[in-house]
Amino acid sequence: MANIIIGAITVAMILLGSVTLISASLSAAGELSLTWDEVLKRKGDKSRTEITLITADISGSGTDIDISLRNSGQSALIDFTDWDAVIRYYDTTNNTGLNIKWLEYATSSPPSANQWEVEGIYTDADTKDAEIFEPNIFNPGEEMIVRVNITPAIPVNTDNVVTIGAENGISLSAPFSR
Repeated sequence: MANIIIGAITVAMILLGSVTLISASLSAAGELSLTWDEVLKRKGDKSRTEITLITADISGSGTDIDISLRNSGQSALIDFTDWDAVIRYYDTTNNTGLNIKWLEYATSSPPSANQWEVEGIYTDADTKDAEIFEPNIFNPGEEMIVRVNITPAIPVNTDNVVTIGAENGISLSAPFSR
C-alpha cells in the first residue's frame, strides 16, 4: 500500500513538472513570435522609407546649413526629437582639422550652437508652399528643410557632410562645401 501512495505521488509530481515545462515553453514561443513580428514590422517600415537630398546650402557666415530633403518613400516620418544629426566638418581651410559632432535637436527656433531643427515641411521647399495634409508629419512626396547651426563657423575651401538619421533607422548623408 505504501508503494502505491509513493507511486501516485511520483506520477503526480512528474505530471505537474511536465505541465509547468510545457507552459513555460509555450509562453517563450509566444514571446518569440511577438518579437519576430515586431522585427518584421520595423524592417518593412525601413524598406518603405526613403529620403532624398535636394540641396545642402551653407550660409555666408558659415554657421547655418539648410538641408532640403524629399520624402520619396511610402512611409510618413514623425518624432523628429528621436532623429539624429551628425556633422563631419573641417575647422581649418584645405580640409584639415577634422571634427565629428552629434547635434542636439533644438526645442526652440532658431537653433543654438551645435543644434538642428526642422525649419519647415512643405509641398515645395523652393517656394516654401506650406504642407496641407497632416501638419508636422513628413509625408511621402513632401519636402522638408532642416537647419543646422554649427559653431565654430565652417571655413572656406572645405568639404563637409551632415548625416541625418530618422527614428526608424534610415539615414541620409548631405555633402556640402564652403
